[in-house]
Amino acid sequence: MGKWHRVKHLNAKKFFQIVGVSKETFEEIVCILTQAKKEQKKRGGSTNRLTPRESALLCLEYLREYRTYEHLAVDYQISVATCHRVCRWVEDTLICCVPPK
Repeated sequence: MGKWHRVKHLNAKKFFQIVGVSKETFEEIVCILTQAKKEQKKRGGSTNRLTPRESALLCLEYLREYRTYEHLAVDYQISVATCHRVCRWVEDTLICCVPPK
């Protein structure tokens, strides 16, 4: 059972405490990442082990708790390098989507 399955049933307050963003914000993040993943797949490449939802959760967990990539890699059953790559991809993708002021 993945991490998402453990947190998706939490009430709004508990979800915010664990993940660091509201459920609505989390769903917006997942939408952005899903669109980015579709664009990325048009250009080819290998399939990813993590879904956009799991990638968002991993990155938010890293940013919220400052856990090491080693700990996250064990939790998500991926390599440390993949963990780092996923966090960077999520951060870079979300930064590109923020409209300039």
